[in-house]
Amino acid sequence: MPDFEWMRKHIRALERAHIRTLESTRIRALSDYLLAAGFGDTELTTEEREALAACPLAPTKTFRIGTLYHKVKLPKMKFDKRRDASTVRTEEFSVPLVNAKHGDNGIMFYGRPEVFDSEVMTIDIVQNGAVATGDVYPQPQRTGVLWDAYLIKASAHTDTERTLCFMACAIEKTIKRRFSYEKKATWDRVKEEKFVLPVTETGSPDWDLMDCYIRAMMKRAIAGIVARKDRELEVTRRLVSEDMLSEESIKVVDTPPAEVEFVEWLPLYSLKAACGKFGDGEAVEPLGWVKVDIGRKLDDRMFVVRAIGRSMEPKIHDGTLCVMRALGANSGGSREGKIVLAQHRAASDPETGGAYSIKRYSSEATTEGDLWRHERITLSPLNPDFPPLSFGPDTPEDALNAIAEFIAVLPTF
Repeated sequence: MPDFEWMRKHIRALERAHIRTLESTRIRALSDYLLAAGFGDTELTTEEREALAACPLAPTKTFRIGTLYHKVKLPKMKFDKRRDASTVRTEEFSVPLVNAKHGDNGIMFYGRPEVFDSEVMTIDIVQNGAVATGDVYPQPQRTGVLWDAYLIKASAHTDTERTLCFMACAIEKTIKRRFSYEKKATWDRVKEEKFVLPVTETGSPDWDLMDCYIRAMMKRAIAGIVARKDRELEVTRRLVSEDMLSEESIKVVDTPPAEVEFVEWLPLYSLKAACGKFGDGEAVEPLGWVKVDIGRKLDDRMFVVRAIGRSMEPKIHDGTLCVMRALGANSGGSREGKIVLAQHRAASDPETGGAYSIKRYSSEATTEGDLWRHERITLSPLNPDFPPLSFGPDTPEDALNAIAEFIAVLPTF
């Protein structure tokens, strides 16, 4: 006879392994993007939020491109493309070379540093190409030129990596439709083009605003990329969780007798629904009711949620049903050191991918007379393989809310 029980367990193991792969891929993607961008997290600072709002409304002024930038003059070296350049970056072929490349930040080849001279903090303009003419790319790293493109560099100001991004976008929007394969985007032509930039009160380009705006947009972009992985992870977990729930020995009913609600039975919610009900006061219907026996009296502030992920192992495992108790409005100090269900709108949990998670709560506060305020709140995992979530003084007051405290794991046998 077919061993259906073995098959069921094997499929469940494969599902859990797939979820762990999605978790690790998401965490790795977030870490890689943050490392490349030089950020600690995707939380916007007050300055960055203000820049997002201010940039579209900032005063502007028209500038000639050639007034702000000049063409980089690199020595013309004789080279053999087959011998001196490669499509793969190695220690030998280490200099990125710009040419008529559409996409991949304008880089297709890498050259020998002893053959190709280079420059840092430049902007690459493609002057010739059936598709790529008028493409503009920021090149903060040391970069050389192969052909059909050139580099420009700031004349009277010092660019940052982020102002390079802003200016590259502004220049491309100005010239892309004005030049083509028939009308090359040479520097003699491009330098005469004019574009509009945000300015300070003195009428000079507002480099600080541009830098901060791009920094905020980069954080938004990283958060957006991770959000797509979050949705995949959330759907997978939900499907597996619903399947697991139907197989567990824990009894779940739609509605128990009224006299045993919050006496023997507690409502079961998703993490998101629980945060909506007990944090925002939303009218949320439970997924069902679970019979609970944890050796203590139940009350109407208690409910059950299914934990997501492995960040709270060994105490709470992925898929575990947890009994929680909603925190009251005046329970601030009592949450210190406790495991809580938290809602955090300013950042997503690097494991669950959502704005809600189960973590250990801790805070650092300062006092001035009778007043006190949080300097930093940290939501920490028990599993050292996962990073904590940290919220500084710039975090809006309504962006972090401890919804409920962890009471017990519900046995499944």
